[in-house]
Amino acid sequence: MDRIVTDMDQNSKWGMEIKSPFSKAGMDVDEACKSKTFCLEKMSDGIIRLKRNHDYYIQVQGQLYCSNLDLKGIIFVVYFGEDKPLFIENIFLHDSCWHEYLPKID
Repeated sequence: MDRIVTDMDQNSKWGMEIKSPFSKAGMDVDEACKSKTFCLEKMSDGIIRLKRNHDYYIQVQGQLYCSNLDLKGIIFVVYFGEDKPLFIENIFLHDSCWHEYLPKID
């Protein structure tokens, strides 16, 4: 986890995970999503999200599960370059998949 962010209005804490994939520098998020190995995917309805089977998703689930920081979730950010918009997704703990995630984290 790269940062802890506090929302004073809501009295809540979020973790923040920031990725800056060198191989996708200068691309926009739609272009980067065309790569099957990239961490983000574009769904049929046009929504872009972190792939639920990607190592980064499992990483942030582990951070939420193990941090003991009473986090509301993780703000997942992908930086593509100075002149490109950030990709931001709020990710929440997915309790029901721990039987699947723990061996991957271990």
